[in-house]
Amino acid sequence: MAAISALDAIRHTIAAYTIAGDNRDGAAFLALFAPGGVFEFSGFPPIDAFRYQGHDELRQRTAGWSAVPGEEASLRWTSFIRHNVTTSEITLTGTDTARARTYFVVFSDCGPDHSGVYDDDLVRHGDGWLFAHRRISLDWRSPTSVFPALTRAAGLAHHDPHQANVDLMNRYAHALDTRDWALFEGLFMPDARFAARQWDANAVPGPWDFELAGREAIVGMIRTVWDGLSATHHMLSNHVVDPAQDGKSARGSCYLRAHHIGNRKRGQLFEESLGRFDFETVRDGPVWKIAALEENIMIMLGTAAAFAPPE
Repeated sequence: MAAISALDAIRHTIAAYTIAGDNRDGAAFLALFAPGGVFEFSGFPPIDAFRYQGHDELRQRTAGWSAVPGEEASLRWTSFIRHNVTTSEITLTGTDTARARTYFVVFSDCGPDHSGVYDDDLVRHGDGWLFAHRRISLDWRSPTSVFPALTRAAGLAHHDPHQANVDLMNRYAHALDTRDWALFEGLFMPDARFAARQWDANAVPGPWDFELAGREAIVGMIRTVWDGLSATHHMLSNHVVDPAQDGKSARGSCYLRAHHIGNRKRGQLFEESLGRFDFETVRDGPVWKIAALEENIMIMLGTAAAFAPPE
C-alpha cells in the first residue's frame, strides 16, 4: 500500500511540473525541486544546453515567465502551451528515493511543437516527492516550433513563409468570391503587377490578354468585371512556394479552378477556368503581400459571354 501511495505521489509531482510550466507559475515550479535540485537540458540545435542547480539558480530560469500571452519573449508566438506526459516508468530505489523516465509531447495553438523524455531522480519530502535531478532530452522539434521560440518576423505568429503564402492566396480567392474589396485591396503591394493569358494547344502559352500595374488599377479592373457576374467560386490547390533565403520574399504557384456565373439576363451562362497562378510575394512588415500575379488559363469551359457587363 505504501508503494502505491509513493507511485501516486511521484506521478503527481511529474504532472504538477507540466502544469506549473504551462501556467508560467514560477513559485509552483520552484516548489517541486529539492533545495539542491538540478534542472538540466541536454540541448537540441539551435537550442543550447543548460544546467541550473539550487533554488537561487532555478529562479533565474523562471524570472522572465509571464502568464500573459505575448508578454513573455519566449512565448510571443502562441497563446498557450500544453505539456502532455504519456508513458512513465517509475522505480523506487529506496525508502526515500526513486527514479522515473517519462515521455512527453508539447502542443501550442500551432499544433505539435516538440517531444522528448524526462529522466528524473526524486527524493521523498514529507508526504510528497521532489525532483533531485530532472534531465530533459528532446527527440523531435517542429521546424515551426514556438517554444522555445525560433527567430522570426514579429506578427507572423506560427506562419512559416510557405504557410503564410498559401494563406495569402487562399485569402485572395475568399476576397474575390465574397466581394470583400477592402480585404482584396490589402493583399497587394501598391506597385503590384497583374497579368492574364490563355494557353494554346499542346501547353503553349499565348500572348498576355492584359497587363496591369499598380494596386488601384488591379482592384478597379477586377471590380468592373465582377459587376457583370452574379456569383463566383475559386478553388486553389497544388501550392508550391519557394521562399528566399532572407525570408523577405518568395515565388510560388498554385492550381486554380474558377467558376463564374453571368448576371441578370446572362444568368444562364457560365464560364469555368482551369489553370495556374504564378506569384511573387514580399513580406511587408508582419504580413505577406502580392507583388506580382500571373493568371495562366489552360482550359476554359462554358462561354466567355458570361463575363459581359449587365445590360
